[in-house]
Amino acid sequence: MALAVVALVAALLALSPSVAAQKSKQQQQQQQQRKKPADVNDNKGNTPFFLQDPRDQTCLGPNGFTVCDERSLWVLTRRAGKKTYSLVSLLNPSPYGMCLERKYGFLGLLGTDRVGMGLCSQKGSKSWDFAFVDKTHVKLSTNNQCLVRGKKKYLNSVSVQHCNKGEFLPLVYHPTSVHEAGFSL
Repeated sequence: MALAVVALVAALLALSPSVAAQKSKQQQQQQQQRKKPADVNDNKGNTPFFLQDPRDQTCLGPNGFTVCDERSLWVLTRRAGKKTYSLVSLLNPSPYGMCLERKYGFLGLLGTDRVGMGLCSQKGSKSWDFAFVDKTHVKLSTNNQCLVRGKKKYLNSVSVQHCNKGEFLPLVYHPTSVHEAGFSL
């Protein structure tokens, strides 16, 4: 009987350091979670949205500004381990996924001012900053290059220019009722 009690006490003592280690790990994880600021865009990947120009109510689509319909729906995807995002075209029929991309020129080293659709795995698709300038307007930029409209040949075209020029296109963020599992009622 005494041997059984001694064995039980020894087993409890052997377990107590691992229990203490688990508690300290849990406490460390809770402290790290408290330290990290919450990402305001964290839940936007689940809700398709329109990005609308407040001047003429057209929406950013795969080929520039167009009518606000299903072709101009976007989904925001955060890049793993980074503070940047990809804007994925929701209804683009590519099996690889198509994203809004800042085009790169000479051997992919020099960025251009062109913006279009590209594979989500490309360098220019992975680095969009999605920042709210107020409660409803979004500023899109990539590597200190802000999204602007109509700087090229056509009014509906999209390009980027250096943010220090002070001009950017504040887009109205319109979440939709379309979700991963269909329509929300």
